[in-house]
Amino acid sequence: MRGWVSQGYTYNAEDPASNANFPVTFNDRANEYQMNQAYLIVERPVDACGGWDMGGRVDPLYGTDYFFTTAAGLETHSDGSQHWNGSGPRGSGQGASALYGLALPQAYAEIYAPLGGGANVKLGHFYSPLGYEQVMAPDNFFYSHSYALQYGEPKTFTGGLAEYQWSCNLSLLLGGTLGWNSFDSAHDQWGVLGGFRWTSSDDRTSLACLIHTGDDALPGLNSPAVAPPAPTADNVTVYTLVFTRNLTDRLQYVFQHDLGVEQDGKASQGTLDEAQWYGINQYLLYELNGCWSVGCRFEWFRDEDHSRVLSVPIGTGDGGNYYGLTLGANWTPWDRMLVRPELRWDWSDTQIPVLANGPFDDFSKDSQLTAAVDLIIRF
Repeated sequence: MRGWVSQGYTYNAEDPASNANFPVTFNDRANEYQMNQAYLIVERPVDACGGWDMGGRVDPLYGTDYFFTTAAGLETHSDGSQHWNGSGPRGSGQGASALYGLALPQAYAEIYAPLGGGANVKLGHFYSPLGYEQVMAPDNFFYSHSYALQYGEPKTFTGGLAEYQWSCNLSLLLGGTLGWNSFDSAHDQWGVLGGFRWTSSDDRTSLACLIHTGDDALPGLNSPAVAPPAPTADNVTVYTLVFTRNLTDRLQYVFQHDLGVEQDGKASQGTLDEAQWYGINQYLLYELNGCWSVGCRFEWFRDEDHSRVLSVPIGTGDGGNYYGLTLGANWTPWDRMLVRPELRWDWSDTQIPVLANGPFDDFSKDSQLTAAVDLIIRF
């Protein structure tokens, strides 16, 4: 058993009346304290050194981050209303949600099969392997998250996923899921999840390419400012490519590319049409010493048809570009404590009639400056 408590504060120079840093999520509250994650892991890892073995894992999460990890049919009903958490200032209508709540982003059984190089199979509810950044706070360099994780990728899946060790450097993944952030598919449609992970022999370079596609009911995007749309059964396909290179023993570069397509995600002249989103994230991380590291993240996310960040297919004009530049540091005074200060500048050229001035500061500005810091205590 292990876990952590992650808590932080985000200063927003615009001081929005709603106290929301939207479209930034997770650390979405402006100028107020957040206890993001009180996180517990209960698991029995499988033994990959012997024969057949079985294990499992359960991850309960309490805090403000619960809202961004909910799955339809588990924490929420199919219409977006809360199952066991209360209502509050996030979203509106049936999707209105409390600031704090409880989520169960992982609960799965795991089987190790000594076939060839070895295979691990997960069965149940688990985090999506797509992308570079993760929901679990200690697994990220920065306190805030990229637009790709927030809007372009699924957070969780329910189903099965097998990872086969093809060679010492290459593993293959293949599985079936009930779709994006879905625990109980209202349309009983299954999607396919697959890809590969490759690592060089000297462990300095890695490449991961994963794709998910399926005709499923895509739940709301967990936007704190906009009520989630009703799920519709259409095809949603997204792939991510993550390239990592250790340039020196202390300097690491990460490149990520995402591309997503939703069959009926765009409203065009009274009919539904295909919507797309795509983007690039780049990270440069440098370890100063055993206690300090510094990093930079630059991201570009294009919501081609306004179907992701704003949660609804507005269908007015071209889509918008969202940019973010984040400078941060990691300080580890001891092995169970991590402090992550950061300075973040976001800007967007999104221009549609109802958002003439941009998506920031309660839809009144085209840019936003935030300064944040969080503290993670592991136990």
